[in-house]
Amino acid sequence: MHVMIDIETLGLDHDCHILSIGASQIWGGGEFYRLIKPGTQDRHIDDGTVRWWMNQNEDAQREVFGKEGDADLKQALIDFKAWVLSEICDSVPEKLREVKYWSHGATFDLMILENAFKQYNIAAPWQYWNMRDTRTLFDLVDKSELPKRMGTHHNALDDALHQATCVRYIYDKLRAGL
Repeated sequence: MHVMIDIETLGLDHDCHILSIGASQIWGGGEFYRLIKPGTQDRHIDDGTVRWWMNQNEDAQREVFGKEGDADLKQALIDFKAWVLSEICDSVPEKLREVKYWSHGATFDLMILENAFKQYNIAAPWQYWNMRDTRTLFDLVDKSELPKRMGTHHNALDDALHQATCVRYIYDKLRAGL
């Protein structure tokens, strides 16, 4: 019961504007994606991050800025938590405590989402002891060995799927004795 999470934002601080949330089961096929409707959250926008987005590939820009969005941020958080409960935990609330939540960096995606959950008085589905960081795991192998990147860089779901693929690859290498 491992979930990879990736988000796209308009900032780097824990209270920054969230553009999209993507998640994937690491072992299993479940996927979650929500594009947040513009203007539906009161969160910080960083000018430097906006400029950074202007230099990203057009597919990524079109995804987060060229569409209407699926839900406001609060509903996206509710939907994410419901997805974890139904898809990962087989609708057994007690299993939420067993799920491991991964992100690419210990202090970005999960911390920003945790801040958003608190903003809306929704309990995050994870406990601090169930948070995992891919970067620590990725340091165990030569980066050139990692599986080839598929999908669009900076699309939250594509990033989550790729990171999940890399975690599976490294786990397999570890089991084989690297």
